[in-house]
Amino acid sequence: MAHVNSTTANIQKPTQVKSAISLLYVYAVIGILIDSTLSILREGFSIGSLVLATTFFLVNVFLVFMISRGKTWPRNLLLFFLLFGLCSILYYLPNVKAGFRYQFIIMGIKFALGVIPIIVLYLKPAKQWFETFR
Repeated sequence: MAHVNSTTANIQKPTQVKSAISLLYVYAVIGILIDSTLSILREGFSIGSLVLATTFFLVNVFLVFMISRGKTWPRNLLLFFLLFGLCSILYYLPNVKAGFRYQFIIMGIKFALGVIPIIVLYLKPAKQWFETFR
């Protein structure tokens, strides 16, 4: 087992993976800022919404940290969360009052910021890097 760890420790992350991981950390920070701001605009300051936004932030940071260690399951889970978020945005959009449509536009932008690095993590250089940890 020590031999495997010493071999994988010397493998360098491709530039695309480093960039994607950095963008995912930025996505987590932007996500908590957007979620907190929209929550305050919708319902005023609430401890419950702050706890929820903080929980999402911590889960995102944990998943990105695990991705940076070469684990594939957090990459898949983060993709699932992003797709679930997109589906919920598209589902609720027709029923939103006109004054709140800007929130869904902002959420769509947030979604795009998260999806781009995830797509990069599924491209060939990243896939090869992840395969070295299996």
